[in-house]
Amino acid sequence: MEFTKTTTNCNEVFRKIEQDILTGELECGDKLPTERDMAANMSLSRSSVREGLKALEIMGILESRQGGGNYITQHPENTINNTLCIMFALSKGKLDDLLQLRKVLETEACKYIVRNVSDQAILQLESSIIPPQAHMEPGKELSVELLTAYDSNFHMALLDLSDNILYKYLYQTLFVLIQQYFQGMAEVTYEKAEYQKTYEEHLAILTALKKRDEKLLEEMIETHIRIDETYRESLPRHTKMGISI
Repeated sequence: MEFTKTTTNCNEVFRKIEQDILTGELECGDKLPTERDMAANMSLSRSSVREGLKALEIMGILESRQGGGNYITQHPENTINNTLCIMFALSKGKLDDLLQLRKVLETEACKYIVRNVSDQAILQLESSIIPPQAHMEPGKELSVELLTAYDSNFHMALLDLSDNILYKYLYQTLFVLIQQYFQGMAEVTYEKAEYQKTYEEHLAILTALKKRDEKLLEEMIETHIRIDETYRESLPRHTKMGISI
C-alpha cells in the first residue's frame, strides 16, 4: 500500500485508511507502514499520524502490537458492536426494539436456510440443541451461566448458516445489548425449572427447518422470542447501558 501526499491534518490518516479498506487495498490482518513512512509519504507530522492511528485503534479498526506495529483488526465485528451499542444507548433504545430486530434477523436467516441450506447442514444444528443438562460437567450443577450460553449458542449457530455477514454482525451486536436481559431471563428460567421449555422450543424451530416450513418457522420464532409478563416483571427496568423495558 502506498500513501500519497496530502494535507497536514490527522483526519487524513483516517480517511486514507478508510478508503483503502473500502477499495480492498487493506484487508483484515494487514500491517500498516511505520509512522515514520506514513508521515513522510503523506507530508504529515508524526504526531498527526500517531493521533490518527490512535483514533482508529479506539474505534476498533486498528490493533497496535507492542514492538510490532499497527495492523488492520482481525475482528471487525467489534467495531460495529461498539458503535451501535453507543448509538442505541444514546437514543434511549428499549427492550422491544431489540426483540423486534431479533425476530427479523432470525426469521430472515431461517428463510435463507430453508431455501438454500442442505439437509445435512440443518441436521448438524442438532448438536446445538442437546438438553442443557447434558452440557454439565460431572459433579456440577446446572447454572444460570450455562443456560445463557446454551440458548445463545443455538441462535448463533442459526445465524452462521444464513451466509449473510451483515446478519451475523448485527446479531452479535444484538447479543451484546440484550445479554443483561438474557441473564435475568435465565435466572427466572432456572428458578422456575423451565429450561426444558427452552430446549423444546429450540427443537420446534429445528423441526420446522427440517420440514422447510417457513410459516411454521415464523410462528416458532415468535413464540420463542416473546417475553411474557412473568419474565418481564423480573427484568431490570434499566440496564447499565441505559436500555429500558
